Parts: sequence; structure tokens; C-alpha cells
Amino acid sequence: EEIVLMIPHHDKTNERKTYNDRDVDYDTVMEDIYEAIGCKEAKAKPAIGYKIEGSPAKTGAISLMSSEDWEGLCDDVLEKQEAKSKVFKINIIVAAEVPFTMPMPLLEKDGKGKERSDRKSSKKKKNAVKSFKFDSDSDSEDDSNDGMGKSTMDKETRFIGELTSTYGNCALCKPKICKIGQGIHVSLTFNMRAAWAAALAHEEAGVTLSTPPKTEQFRQFHHSIELPTLVSNLSDPTTPSFGSNMSVMKEFVAPIIGAFAAVNQLSNPRQNNPETPTPHARPVQSPQCVGIPSSNGFDEQDINPYPTIDDFFTSLDVVEPQCNLSRYVATLTGLDFYNIDNIAGLTVRVLQDDVGMSLGNATHVLNMVKKKIHVVNKGRKEFRNTIGYV
Repeated sequence: EEIVLMIPHHDKTNERKTYNDRDVDYDTVMEDIYEAIGCKEAKAKPAIGYKIEGSPAKTGAISLMSSEDWEGLCDDVLEKQEAKSKVFKINIIVAAEVPFTMPMPLLEKDGKGKERSDRKSSKKKKNAVKSFKFDSDSDSEDDSNDGMGKSTMDKETRFIGELTSTYGNCALCKPKICKIGQGIHVSLTFNMRAAWAAALAHEEAGVTLSTPPKTEQFRQFHHSIELPTLVSNLSDPTTPSFGSNMSVMKEFVAPIIGAFAAVNQLSNPRQNNPETPTPHARPVQSPQCVGIPSSNGFDEQDINPYPTIDDFFTSLDVVEPQCNLSRYVATLTGLDFYNIDNIAGLTVRVLQDDVGMSLGNATHVLNMVKKKIHVVNKGRKEFRNTIGYV
């Protein structure tokens, strides 16, 4: 749980401060930051923000002006470090105008260009406060100070608090903060709340406490952001599809193959078709599996119409990254489960004991698999009906 801060020093270098765990007090952290900056004794402290190493250059800094902000920083960076198995530095950002106290005698240059110390002026200026314009070049991000005025940061902090109080009372998701989007509870991470608060602080059009920004980060709350593809009508609206092109082809082509097979059977009544369903090459785990499509016009030569477990879990992680379902893909494929219909008949206990899922993840996976199978089956049925009327 190592947390590394890179703090801009008053001499335009960066000071590295390392904390071995997240339990360090927020006030202690701020004292360390102000001391490194050189404004610990100043009455008016500058606004402080941060950006985690690897963040996109165009994203704004996140406020670090409250203990809740510090908790959010710890949550985000520790989650990122656990996922990538490496330490990510946090670059501390300071507002443009910063009151600095100079802890050393001011150095001046004589006519020959050599530095000399003016002891008399140093005594007078020793405790003086100097207005210092923070040089963004001392940080690795060139645009890290854009829009970091104190008033804007105060607004962002206030809006983060309002969003937290508004969406932090869900009895189902506590202590996590969530908002319902397209029928499901979507976790609002600290980064999402910070982006939403920044949009509110800058008074972006259409953004309110009930309506988040219309960006990719909040796509699950805006129907119009859905990708305009033919497959979108067959996809579960609660789980945006971010799978490979092959999985998209499977979902679209499989209904067509099944439908034409059905038409072929109707046009050739002399053929002796078996009345019992043709089994899959690999049978499902349980006979009580819900939502498996009818075998009419479907045989073992058909492409499996359901998403692969890899693609499906990846799309679920986009919506709820805290579940981290992708880590179970290797285990399931090692047990010869490849598509989601293969695991639809499993029980919560099996997913816990044999796959290693938590109770919450196992329950969530089975619910989402059932919904996805229902959506695919419904789309296949509608497509067959359309072919029948042509």
C-alpha cells in the first residue's frame, strides 16, 4: 500500500514523499506538502490538486482540499497499483499564484554574473512572504495548472460533497456511492465524481446534479451515446459491448444462419427431421439452465450466438471495474467454459468453490448472464419473425 507523492519544491525541483499505508492523517499530508512548497508559515495557503501518473494529459487535476479527497486519492491509486502490480506516482499540483516563504537568504548576482549573498537584505527579507508564480514546467504535465484557480477548486470540492451526499444513501450499495443508469446501479468512482464536479464548476451546458456530463465516462447514463450499430438492438442496454469484432459478428450472423435453416426446413417438408432437439457438441452443465434458445433451425454446425466469457466479462468490467471479473476468465476457460451459456446453469456455490468468486461477484455474474441470454434469444426470435413475413 505504498503511496508516493511528487511535490513541487520552492526551488522548482520535485520532492518525493512516500507513505507506507493509507492510514496517514490528512492534516499530516498537507503539512508535508506545504512545507515542501515553502508556504507552511503563510496565512493564506494555496489550493492543492493532484494527477496520478499515467493520466491523460488533457484531464484536469483533482482537488485535494479535504480528508475525503485524500481518501479518494488513496482508493484510486491503490486500486490502479493493485491492477498493474506497480507503483504510480501522484503529481501534486499547486494553484497558479502561491504565497511562498523563502527559507534561505536570497541570492543575487553581481556585475560579473556570480552569485553573492546580501546579508543585510537577507535579514530584512528572511521572514518576508514572496508572491511566487508556480512554474508548470517543474511538473511532468505541461497543462496541469490550467483552470486551477482557487475559486474553481472550491466549487469542485463543494460539488463533490453534494454528489456524495446525493448518491451515497443507497441501502443496496452502501458504503459505495452509486447512481441508477439504464435500470442498474452504477458505481460512481471518485474520478467520475471529480469529473462531474469539474463540469458543474465550469457550468457546462446540460450538466446538473441529476444529469452527468455527456461523455464516454458516463455513457451508461445517456442513451444517445450508444453506438449506432445493428447489434445494439440485440445487446443488453446495461452492458455496453466492448468486445472484439469476432464477438459482434457472432451475435449478428448466428440469428441469420438459424433463421435461414428454419426457412429451409419449412420449404422441404419431405426431409425427416428429428423431433428431439439436436444436442450441442459440448452439453451445458445443468438441465435446469434458463433461457437457452429453441433448437428449431439450430444445430451443432451453428455459430454460438452468445458472447464469449472473455468479451462479456470485459464489458461488465467497463461498467463496474471494481468487480474485476476478467481475472476469472483463465480459470473458466481452463474448465472448458467458453461462452456465457456454458455457465448459465452453474450455481453460486460452484462459482465460489471451483472458480474462486466472492458471493457478490458470483450472484452478479449469474444475474447478468441470465439477462444477456434473454436479450439474445429475444433478438433471434424477432429476426426469425421478420424473415417469416418477407
